[in-house]
Amino acid sequence: MIVQIPRPISSGTESYGLGDPSEYPVSLPLPKLSSPSQGLESLKWPTNFLSTLQATGEAEYLDDLKFSSLHAACVLSSVSNAVIEEIDPSKALEVKGVMSFLSADTISASGYCNFIRIKQQPSTGMLCNWGSGEFKFHCCEAGRFRKGDKWQQGIHHTEMDIAIAAAEMVIVKYKDLTEPILTIEDAIRENSFFDTRGINFMKGNVGRSLGVADVIVEGEVHVGHQYHFHLETHRALCIPGEEGCMVVYSSTQNPSLVQQCVSVALNCPQHKITVNVKRVGGAYGAKLNRTPPVAMACAMAADMLQKPVRLVLDLPTNMQLVGGRSPYLCRYKAGAENNGRITAIEMHIFNNQGSHFDFEYPNLGNLPMFIEGVYSIENWKLKEKL
Repeated sequence: MIVQIPRPISSGTESYGLGDPSEYPVSLPLPKLSSPSQGLESLKWPTNFLSTLQATGEAEYLDDLKFSSLHAACVLSSVSNAVIEEIDPSKALEVKGVMSFLSADTISASGYCNFIRIKQQPSTGMLCNWGSGEFKFHCCEAGRFRKGDKWQQGIHHTEMDIAIAAAEMVIVKYKDLTEPILTIEDAIRENSFFDTRGINFMKGNVGRSLGVADVIVEGEVHVGHQYHFHLETHRALCIPGEEGCMVVYSSTQNPSLVQQCVSVALNCPQHKITVNVKRVGGAYGAKLNRTPPVAMACAMAADMLQKPVRLVLDLPTNMQLVGGRSPYLCRYKAGAENNGRITAIEMHIFNNQGSHFDFEYPNLGNLPMFIEGVYSIENWKLKEKL
């Protein structure tokens, strides 16, 4: 039986005091679009502190840094679930101004590391692999080029647009193409899951509570893929220094992770890697643990060529390479009293991570915390599959 349960509109308020003036600027409430006319002139803060710089376009971001540099571009795979048979960059290298081409073979021969272990990226499990060998799904990363979570190669040029055009001239041949599993429904039908991942969680006695519930509601909820759409795409500027040092400018929310991963890529200690963050032009979480591949690729090119290299992803590459919030499917059964209070809920949640783990790695362990933060339910059972 399905019964419509009335629920009034939720509302809430939050009041912010003015704090203690003797402790200003600590506890001073600052509006986003603040200006001296709003009472801040007494603090004698420099005008460049004010966020009006962002509104007027005067604020400087990574691309505003005046460094003469080479430009890198990504070569993306065009298929999913295939084996790379051959990569031919010869036509791209004939373009005037193109200096080099980096691939898995190139960086391996130069002694670089193109793989970051899962534990070195605790929140993401992103594999930083330059493309060579098998593609698990359609997508790509940065510095080399993945279009399926693997990088293929990098073209370096003095002009960004020519670098991008040259990258499109790289010929990649594939073999052993297979039909990819793209949706959660496909994965359920094919029973394609990471068997060692996922989590089962139970609180209270769900079976008993559902058995005595006044109302039972069953159904499913699907949340599709979401792209973050930050205005500033992923990018990095790497400047080699003396004695193997590297200065990295990165549009990242996680500079310490960028430092760690770049040091692994260059096979050098972390103290030789300096990471600077000028500003982040939008992120929404997408630059928390997806920025290392861009910085790593850029750093390897800069170190090998011993020249400053800038890697700026155009929007199509950014959308294919970086990913986003992954799709979920939840099949649920909930029990409630006649007054609308939920007494028990059972959920089977599927998460589409693709061929490897992303933000939710390793086992959706945060879901119980997130779910319990919405409703206080005495009895609930959760089964998760990736």
